[in-house]
Amino acid sequence: HGARLPVSRNARPPEVAVDRGRSGGCFDGWGRGAVENRHLEPPAGAASLRARRSDLTPKGDAPLRIRTCYELHTGKLTKPVSFGVVSDLHDEPYEDLWPLLEDCDALLVPGDVVNRYTQTFDRGVGFLRDAARRMPTFFSLGNHETKMQSFRTLMQALESTGAEILVNRYVPFGECWIGGWYDPEIVQKPDCMDEFEKLPGCRVLLCHKPEHHLKYLRSRDVDLAVAG
Repeated sequence: HGARLPVSRNARPPEVAVDRGRSGGCFDGWGRGAVENRHLEPPAGAASLRARRSDLTPKGDAPLRIRTCYELHTGKLTKPVSFGVVSDLHDEPYEDLWPLLEDCDALLVPGDVVNRYTQTFDRGVGFLRDAARRMPTFFSLGNHETKMQSFRTLMQALESTGAEILVNRYVPFGECWIGGWYDPEIVQKPDCMDEFEKLPGCRVLLCHKPEHHLKYLRSRDVDLAVAG
């Protein structure tokens, strides 16, 4: 059995690594299993994420949300688990995301819910708080979080949301272990990967930067890597 992962993002052509500026994830085992797209037009005032895939025709400048589902079979689970993945909100409105996440068992958020350029995080923190009230929510840091001037204040706010804040640490979730990794030199937290990759069960790792996964973590024994 495996994990079914609805990924909400503004569409661009699929890549092995998803870059900044969109909500989504990249996965080991990319492209395996069924893929499902669901398109929603968010209400007025929603985040200005735009569909840019050639197979979509937005009406004027109306942004579209796309939910893409990937099925990954690990052979480690006795029953399927459905993870939702949302990243790179950048402190934008998020209310239109909830219909896309209704059937998820848990939510994975691999970073960048804040905006380093405006130095704001109220909406991003609000998103994690609202998400944690709806389902188990797991968050790891992105580069926008690490470049906030009020980093300590931000971390206190994140810790108060009810979401699991995974800064080079991991927690159990059913038959899975969910960990969050960021460059230890930047976050000043010891690397957890030696312990993480030895854990029994299905190992799911949140790592915001795809290039970090490719450079530092690709050889590590994890079942699923989710990037921003």
